Amino acid sequence: MRDDVAQQVEFGALLAQLVLTVLGVLMFTGEYGSGMIWISISAVPRRLMLLWAKLSVLSVVVLPLTVASSVVAFELGDLVWQAHRGLRSVGFGDPQVTRIVIGSGLVVAVTAICGLGIGVIIRSTAGGIATIVGIFFVLPILASLALPRGEAGLARFLPSNAGDALWGGTMGPRSMTPWTGFALLCGYAVALVVVAAWRLRRGDA
Repeated sequence: MRDDVAQQVEFGALLAQLVLTVLGVLMFTGEYGSGMIWISISAVPRRLMLLWAKLSVLSVVVLPLTVASSVVAFELGDLVWQAHRGLRSVGFGDPQVTRIVIGSGLVVAVTAICGLGIGVIIRSTAGGIATIVGIFFVLPILASLALPRGEAGLARFLPSNAGDALWGGTMGPRSMTPWTGFALLCGYAVALVVVAAWRLRRGDA
């Protein structure tokens, strides 16, 4: 039943991950594309303050939204499960279920922050979206297909697979422990934000 719970959450979380990551990219690239970035920089001359403000807004909005939507998706899926299978509710009393449901929301939120960082670094909507989709959705598939069997375990260090470890990923027995994987994903997000801050401070705009 735990596998079924993970599947209930996983599909919606993947869609939310894609949508919110693109939103993170657009928070900066949209201004670069329209030229509004010059107005933003004129209003907030300290460029890093502009980055921290956007990062704060994204985090405050996305984190509660993703966690709440994960909980709602689980509860609705659990009701459907009981109605069609006639089985007892799993509930949040199971630590593994709680980790999967809450973890999916956390991973989606951190991925959106990665999108923001990539948007600042690349400054192109098309380039930013292509990069984030390539890193989080295409590269793991290519790595699993291209790497020799003995080296395939290296794919667990990719950002998406590191996040998957927290909420029931598919790397199997070679996957990292849940919170180690999430910590690595957070490390990627911090690194991207640091590079984005450097790029914003040293760039022309």
